[in-house]
Amino acid sequence: MEENVIKIIESETIKKDLNLIIGLPDTGLVGVISSTHIVTSEKMKEAATLESRFFPPMIVIHKGHITSPARIYARNNLLALISEITIPVAGIYSISESLSNWIKSKEPNLVLLLGGIPVPNRMSIDKPKSYAIITDDKTREIAEKAGIPLLEEGVMVGPYAILMRE
Repeated sequence: MEENVIKIIESETIKKDLNLIIGLPDTGLVGVISSTHIVTSEKMKEAATLESRFFPPMIVIHKGHITSPARIYARNNLLALISEITIPVAGIYSISESLSNWIKSKEPNLVLLLGGIPVPNRMSIDKPKSYAIITDDKTREIAEKAGIPLLEEGVMVGPYAILMRE
């Protein structure tokens, strides 16, 4: 793996033992929309930006401020990583593995990857369903307490697949 594939520039010190939500562009932009809603409703503050030579040369502007299209927000014991750009195919392995290493260095209590599932009749669904993919007994217990059924069959691809595997 190449060194410095992704640079995480902390404007605020990000502590260890936090809970992390990750919202990357995916089916229906569910991950980005959900994470952005959490950041807004919890009044989280930008704590870091992500840079990579694999990212397209771009910035985003929110509320008149220039920022990176990939950011980490923080409040209390919660972090939220949001990317408004899709990770290019050529960088998926390198960026996902580097990101995974950074996440491991922060020793989070819990990491939630928010994403969508393609559904042919999505426009006619009144109440979308949520599913959980669990990685251990702790996440199984959380899903069960929340009443979220397990996804029994499926396929995960892209950055989420690598992050889940790692």
